[in-house]
Amino acid sequence: MSKTSRLLIIVLVILGAVTPAGCAGSAADDQNRNNAGNRTETETPAKPTQLDQIKKAGVMKVGLMGTYPPYNFMNDKHEIDGFDADIGQGSGETAWRES
Repeated sequence: MSKTSRLLIIVLVILGAVTPAGCAGSAADDQNRNNAGNRTETETPAKPTQLDQIKKAGVMKVGLMGTYPPYNFMNDKHEIDGFDADIGQGSGETAWRES
């Protein structure tokens, strides 16, 4: 066996032994993972979702320019109309329904 092939084998053996060791976690990581599901509402209050914020505000704002027909455009009454406006309206109506 040549020196180069011996050196290559030694490097591969060392890499094979060291690489899996870097993937191991600590005991503290395992403890944190185990305790994550045991928290109560008083310890970590739930962050309100966007839907909760919309319902609290009572308004859902959708921004459209009205310059991209047929998706959004200004109709004869100078109101934004089109597919995007319909989707926004439907989303707003759906947000108020109880599931």
